Amino acid sequence: MSERTYWEPELETLPRAKVEQLQLERLKRHLEFAYANSPY
Repeated sequence: MSERTYWEPELETLPRAKVEQLQLERLKRHLEFAYANSPY
């Protein structure tokens, strides 16, 4: 069995700015979904 340092090396080794950009994109998608599907 091989030892792995990361589950997803491509994502887990991104520069901080890229991580923040990805987080913001995902947050926007979640908010758009919630807004479009919320009865309130």
